[in-house]
Amino acid sequence: MGNMPVIKDLIVDMDAVHWKKVRSVTPWLIGREPVPEREYLVDRESMVDVTQSMACIQCGACVSDCLAMEVDADFTGPAALAKSYRFVGDPRDDEHYERLRYLAEDPSGMYTCTHCFKCVDACPKDVNPMGQIMRLRRIAGSDYEINDRNNGYRHEHAFVNNIRRNGLLHEADLLPDSYGGKFNPNAIPELLASLPIALRGLLRRKITLKNALLHPHKASKQLRALIDEIETEPTRYELNLYVTGNDKDNEPTSAAPIDAAVHYTLGPQDGTLAVRTKREGAAAKAGHDLLIHVTAWTATVQLAEDPARTKLDLTADASSLRVRKGIGGMQPLGNDDKQNIEQTINDEVLKRQRIEFHATTVQGAAADGRLSVEGELTLGGTARPVAFELAVGAGGKLSAKAVVKQSLWGMAPYTALFGALKVADDVVVELKAKLPAR
Repeated sequence: MGNMPVIKDLIVDMDAVHWKKVRSVTPWLIGREPVPEREYLVDRESMVDVTQSMACIQCGACVSDCLAMEVDADFTGPAALAKSYRFVGDPRDDEHYERLRYLAEDPSGMYTCTHCFKCVDACPKDVNPMGQIMRLRRIAGSDYEINDRNNGYRHEHAFVNNIRRNGLLHEADLLPDSYGGKFNPNAIPELLASLPIALRGLLRRKITLKNALLHPHKASKQLRALIDEIETEPTRYELNLYVTGNDKDNEPTSAAPIDAAVHYTLGPQDGTLAVRTKREGAAAKAGHDLLIHVTAWTATVQLAEDPARTKLDLTADASSLRVRKGIGGMQPLGNDDKQNIEQTINDEVLKRQRIEFHATTVQGAAADGRLSVEGELTLGGTARPVAFELAVGAGGKLSAKAVVKQSLWGMAPYTALFGALKVADDVVVELKAKLPAR
């Protein structure tokens, strides 16, 4: 086996490499507090999500074939990183952030993977170690926004911004974009270090000055809109082909698995309540479209076959809004920028007053799972009517989207640069959740 010291003949020292790296990622579950009286309850989807990484038999085949480990013997390796996702993907674990921070900050951690697919081909149990590594990166960068010292977070975001700007990847811009732009002080040493490679490319006619300095392609409006729409989705969808189908007993009998007058209580552990804003004005390119998550909310839902008996109430802490993403802009949003936006929302927009919604009328057919909801929304102490459509899907999935015009609630949309940059009056509020098991 490769990447491991040989003891004799075909016998290698797996403890010196494979098991040492597995132990480094804390390969056991650290339970959430408080510990329940009986057991932790986990929904089926969460366990299916980690089933693939649980199938690992620790044979070391992926470690043996890993090209990154041939170059960097300190690389944590595909087996250990797949094992790490087994716990990062488990909702019972209490240290997701700590695990991801460790793997992101490690100079030979998850960002050392080169996507060579060798581990995928070598694995006899279809664990797909590279896929688990990519999921660790997405969770670290998109969910926790861990801005690591190895520049992995900024490098991955530079790819997306490069495509959004050019339509096709412009590799000459990728390096400076990963360090904040061509004129960023952090980019200058990297650009100077890359000059010998660039000169060899010019001499061998692999690149030209025109292609290096100017990109012939520009992204279309449709592509930019598509990327923005995907990035502002409150929930990221992961495709897991390892386990398919449903348990026979769990197959829904209809699109809306609801019983007569069944009550549910939902919160952040069951889904996402998000706010999306758009920018407008002459200087709109300087600002950002924002994805904001409400991190403290409670919804009570009563579902019944008769829509008239369906009820929906929601309360949220106005000070719990957290900026998750800023789309567009001349410069990416930093942590200080996000905190300033959150402070402005608390002090000037919502004024730390309780957010409440109470449904007054529900109409529609429960058979197709779509209900028209009308009710009263209270923001900043002002109550106004609002209407939206609530979809109840298979497996108890809920989704709703409402457009809220800030000025109707007496809130002046945020403006800057003497009014040349402003937040659009209409903001979109989205709820995506799953009814808890009963």
